Amino acid sequence: METIAENELGVYIDYVTVNEIKCEMINCTESIDKNIEMVCETTWYKNITLDVNHKCFDVNFKLNTGAEVNILPLYILNMFKVTPKLSETNLSLTTYGNFKLKPDGSLIINCSINKLKNVPLPFCVVNVKSKPLLGLNDYKELKLIERIDVIECSIISKNELIKQYKDVLTGIGEFPSEPHRIALKDNSVPVIHLRRRAPQVLQPKLKSTLNNLEKEGVESKVNKPTDWVQSLVIVEKSNGNLRLCLDPRDLNKVIKREHYQIPCTDDIISRLEGYNEDSHDTIMSKVLERARSLNIKFNPDKLQYRVSEVKYVGQIISKSGIKPDPDHIKAIVEMSTP
Repeated sequence: METIAENELGVYIDYVTVNEIKCEMINCTESIDKNIEMVCETTWYKNITLDVNHKCFDVNFKLNTGAEVNILPLYILNMFKVTPKLSETNLSLTTYGNFKLKPDGSLIINCSINKLKNVPLPFCVVNVKSKPLLGLNDYKELKLIERIDVIECSIISKNELIKQYKDVLTGIGEFPSEPHRIALKDNSVPVIHLRRRAPQVLQPKLKSTLNNLEKEGVESKVNKPTDWVQSLVIVEKSNGNLRLCLDPRDLNKVIKREHYQIPCTDDIISRLEGYNEDSHDTIMSKVLERARSLNIKFNPDKLQYRVSEVKYVGQIISKSGIKPDPDHIKAIVEMSTP
């Protein structure tokens, strides 16, 4: 079995008009117009096995749903050293740009895909350096396409999305790189803060949170003196859980700043997309796949999925525009007149 490389040759024929030449000997009075024309921007190729003079070889065809005839360049036959007997044809070809081509002849070739049943298909043999073309009618013969009369659109629910990207929406993310080192200024003096007392009512929840963070590998116990000790800041979330932070004010004074521009809210909002459900789903999939490749994790409890209005960094974004989140300006609105 011999093969021809898929990308060995560029495309020359994209549009061909086939006209039957009037011939007195066969008394043809009607002309036939057949078009070979791209109907979509996506190029589609397929390896097809040809059986010519009992010699089989694979040829990479450019599939064209707008074509009504098949084109086989002469160099393909020469390359595989086959010389089939061509039948005379009374067809003329007009390529893109109105260039005229006269076929050297035509022939019937047994074609198959993946060694399945052979299908005899007609080809026009043309002496051009172009990709072989397979037309629409013979797509169906080789069962490469089929007509679909009913189209069903399945909408992925939030639960289905969480299940599909369970690895992205559970656990703690860790970037696949070396640990980041915070660079300090020369001659910086470490600061040690005394431990702040936590409110009695929060102590059981604080202990539980610290234990969970230790199990997840986010924090670790330190049983020896360290140069830096930051004060613990406890913030209770709206769902009742605790967010544990460190007071970084002293550390910030001696950090060597990274010179990277962090996007502001306006920069992010101006790049928002997803004006319909299809584009929304496409962008959502790209974001989750990108996060998966970098081992980034998201909190499923904060997922606002397929909604027409979202709360984001103190603002409400909807199809009507952007407005402040009422929860963030409640104190200002209810402020009494001085």
